[in-house]
This record gives sequence, C-alpha cells and structure tokens, in this order.
Amino acid sequence: MNNGKILLFVIDDDVSMLEIIESFIASKFPMIEVISFRNGEDAIRNIAANPKAVIIDYYLDNDNPDAANGLEILKKFKKINPALPVIMFSAQDKPEVAAEIVKAGAFSYIVKNESSFERMEIVLKNLTMHVILNQRIITQRLLILLLGLSLFFSIAYLVTKFFA
Repeated sequence: MNNGKILLFVIDDDVSMLEIIESFIASKFPMIEVISFRNGEDAIRNIAANPKAVIIDYYLDNDNPDAANGLEILKKFKKINPALPVIMFSAQDKPEVAAEIVKAGAFSYIVKNESSFERMEIVLKNLTMHVILNQRIITQRLLILLLGLSLFFSIAYLVTKFFA
C-alpha cells in the first residue's frame, strides 16, 4: 500500500482509454492509486514502486509496432513477482488467447465490450479484498514472529540468570 492506498499500474497505449480507466477507478475505488503507462517496458522499469496489481491491455503497439504485447508483459511481471495479480483488459476476444493468458497466470481476463466496466468493478472489488487480506496475513505473521522472539529472549534471559 502506498500512503494507505493500494497502488495499481494500468498499461494501455491508448491515452483516452487510460483516462477512462483512471476516471472509473477514481470514482469507484478511492482507496486505489493509479499509475498509468503507455507501454509495458516502462511499467516493468518502475516495478520498484511495488504495485499491488496491474491492468494490461493486450495490444500495446500503437506507438511502437515492435512493443511487447500484454501477454509478454504479463510473463515478465510474473517472472519478477509470481504473486502479483495481473488483470488483462483487452478487445482481444479470441478464446485461445484468453486461455493462454489465464494459463500464464492472469488474475482475470476482461474483454472490452459494453459490460466490461461492470466486470472490472467486480474484479477490482475482489482484488481489493485480496490485497487487504494479504496485508492482514502479513501483519499477523509479523506479530507472531515478534511474540516468538520476545518469548525466546525472555527464556534466554531467565536461563542466563538461573545458571549465572
């Protein structure tokens, strides 16, 4: 989380689509901070920002015909962080492409159509809960670790006092 917000990368080579997605997310999910990219390579270079999820368009070649497509960027993100939820959001509606994307580890696949933003809202609600629950699990594990260390040092102190 970034400043109490969930950081989300959005990658689409269409500036108007980026603006639509940003506006939609801002209106429905004030707890999500969006950083937008027009290509996947820039997003990969900014992975140190620690996004909690990524939304990627499949076709990213408007500006550069040689640009990596969404599937290639998905695979790069998964290589860096296998647990990172990646949502593919694309006009690409071929079932074999969708199957390949899901097989590569996509959290969800949303086809751009008349109901795509309804589906995106559902997916982002699930994603938000996923991120919040993971943060709680991490916090609980840290507390357990701290309690264990505290107990260990208390016992070590008592043992040294007893045998001193």
